[in-house]
Amino acid sequence: IPISLEIGFRLIPQAIPLDACTTSPVLALRCQWWYAYDRPLRIGYSYQPNYYHEGPFNPADPAVIGAQHFTCAPSRDDTFTLVLDTDENGFLNPDPLLINYDVVMTGDSFSQPFSQVFWWQEFQQRTGMTGLNLGMDGWGPLAETAAVRRYGLEKNPRWVILTYFEGNDLFNVEEYHRRQESGLTWRDYQIKDFHGLNRLILPNMIRYWAGVSRPAHDEAPSDCQFPMTVYTEVNSFETVFFDVHIDMLGQQRSEIEPSQEWSLTTQTLLDLKRDVEAQGGRLLLVYIPAKEHIAWGRIWESGEVNNFLARSIPLHTFQDYDAHIHDQMILMNAFARDNGFDYLNLYYPFRKGTLRGQELYNFADVHWNAKGNSLAAQIISDYILAQTTP
Repeated sequence: IPISLEIGFRLIPQAIPLDACTTSPVLALRCQWWYAYDRPLRIGYSYQPNYYHEGPFNPADPAVIGAQHFTCAPSRDDTFTLVLDTDENGFLNPDPLLINYDVVMTGDSFSQPFSQVFWWQEFQQRTGMTGLNLGMDGWGPLAETAAVRRYGLEKNPRWVILTYFEGNDLFNVEEYHRRQESGLTWRDYQIKDFHGLNRLILPNMIRYWAGVSRPAHDEAPSDCQFPMTVYTEVNSFETVFFDVHIDMLGQQRSEIEPSQEWSLTTQTLLDLKRDVEAQGGRLLLVYIPAKEHIAWGRIWESGEVNNFLARSIPLHTFQDYDAHIHDQMILMNAFARDNGFDYLNLYYPFRKGTLRGQELYNFADVHWNAKGNSLAAQIISDYILAQTTP
């Protein structure tokens, strides 16, 4: 019976209760049955082909970024219906796929609909162009360029849009490189450090059934660090930040520039630019700022500033963090300019909009809200239309 249960859970992971999925890292990985993993590792993972999900998503819930234990605020409900509908390759495109597309887009989770308004759909409405979405939650530039080569270039696009997210793309590059070097699939690499019975589903399920392990969301907040208040020129609003982004924005140019992650990122972007241009297309590189970067300098309460800095590893002084928070952006600006990229940096318009009192990101989730999505769609579509010959 134990062997049958283990095999059964592996074949039908949907049978694992959702509450159980939050009680151990192994169950969390096995519960993600909607992902397909490739071997050898090229893109790493995508959604399952022809996967469909429709359900409520609340971007105001701190649990979506694992910040529920640090957030003490009145409950806020921004729930909308999230729809994920994938094509034959596991990407968010309507079936059937077209032979050719005007624009191919790739990126990380900013290529996914985390708001009632999705910039990619609005971009297509504004431009009248056909678009193929080859982005995926959690990806970085290495997976993104691999997806364009595998599924996008054959569509003969006039434009390829690659979104670079400063909040974690360099981390994702390092993550991808380690997994590819191992020869394992993405999920097998994540499980490899668990040993013995801990690698199996059933022992973790037994602990869940016995009440030894409890769902993380049952625990009350233990440390009230969020929300933090952002002061604009006309108003203020509260928001929740993400530790990984705080860490990445604290990296200095002297750390980033000589790193393997930066070398791999810039080289793969140059290679993709060459390949896109070789078949008559253009590559547009879009720099996406993190919510934490946009808000920096507008958090005025000393206790909140200290809490913000305390979440960085290693710890930074205010002066040190303030002096280097733009370093990654400055490097990317120079790289794009020196190598002749079509390039859009969304930091400046998003910072300007925020100073004018607009809240452009979700309260807890790290992505754009409806206003932010519309602003991104406007900027990107205006650029493409201005550069495109009818």
